[in-house]
Amino acid sequence: MWQTRHALDPLLAPHMASLTGHLRARALVQYFQPFSTIRLERMSAAFGWTVEQTEKEVVKLIQRGEILARVDSQNKILKARSTDPRAQLYAHALKTGADMQNATRKLLLRLRLQQTDLVVRKQQQTGQSGAAGASAGSGSIGPNDVA
Repeated sequence: MWQTRHALDPLLAPHMASLTGHLRARALVQYFQPFSTIRLERMSAAFGWTVEQTEKEVVKLIQRGEILARVDSQNKILKARSTDPRAQLYAHALKTGADMQNATRKLLLRLRLQQTDLVVRKQQQTGQSGAAGASAGSGSIGPNDVA
């Protein structure tokens, strides 16, 4: 009944297939969430589909990364991939350390370039105080020499 009503709507009708697909995918993801393993027969019975149709939909979701699981096609079982929180934390710590090391290396390069006057700075105006004007020509970096 609702399909007929939505199919007659001129603005909604062209999008019905994609909307139905998104709703179906979201329902499958939410249905599988509390399980670590589930038989595809049980899922297909819950959705009123065939086992093959359920398996195709689940495989699409796994390929898109919406479900982190594997399908045992022989036994028709969907198994969640176990994630090790310690390994994830370790990988995140390594990535953060590498990012900080990269940023520090870039800052040190910039500092060395400024010390050797290889960085083009904005010219100082003549009406500024003596301390800022004195450091503009020298190789040292003063508090006002931010490039």
